[in-house]
Amino acid sequence: MVVSTRRAASREFRDEHVRFGLEHPTFYALLYGRVEPGRPCAITAPAHAMLRDLLGAAARQGLLRVPVDDAAEQLLAANVGVTLV
Repeated sequence: MVVSTRRAASREFRDEHVRFGLEHPTFYALLYGRVEPGRPCAITAPAHAMLRDLLGAAARQGLLRVPVDDAAEQLLAANVGVTLV
């Protein structure tokens, strides 16, 4: 049950991220269109922290095969890539 709850939360996070970008394309491009590695955006940092927390819980249950920070970066990159295309 917990695993399916975590998966559902991950999917909800992804869906909300993409939905926001599609509904607000100009603002989204300002937030994510010029990302600089190593420089977190003050506006998007809370959402990124929520994603790391969600993935941290999954990692504690042995559900991740990569470090939490790597997983968060990969998921964020995938969401941004899908949304900006």
